[in-house]
Amino acid sequence: VTEQGVTLTFVDSRWGGDQDVEWLKTPGMTDINAIWDGTSNRQITSRTGRSEMFVSQAVCRFGVNGGRGCTTIVSVNANPGSLDPNHTYNNTWIRTGSCGSLPGDSGGPYYFGNAAFGTHKGKFFNQDCVFMAQNFMSVLNIRVKIH
Repeated sequence: VTEQGVTLTFVDSRWGGDQDVEWLKTPGMTDINAIWDGTSNRQITSRTGRSEMFVSQAVCRFGVNGGRGCTTIVSVNANPGSLDPNHTYNNTWIRTGSCGSLPGDSGGPYYFGNAAFGTHKGKFFNQDCVFMAQNFMSVLNIRVKIH
């Protein structure tokens, strides 16, 4: 994996249960507390954990192929198992309404305002999307950087 011409170094990953997360180091790069939202670098100043999310809450996402899209949360107890039959997942995932995701968007950010919500897992056949809450990154001893 490369970013701005720099080869990133793989550190660790987890698939199954509450996670679908991979950690890569960015040698020689300064990590910032911002995400690309399709228009600009959006400063991230807070983290919203799964326990703070609720049905009908607004959320936006960005994917490298599907671009930016906003929708609402339809479940905070989803299971993405049908998207990845090679792993067993818990009912701890966040399901949203249709979000415009396309193949290659996995790992993209979910946010609202300046709050980080999580990372994109995939899209169901009915176009609903599912993401991992950002607080489940803690299994790798990492978290979203905030200002």
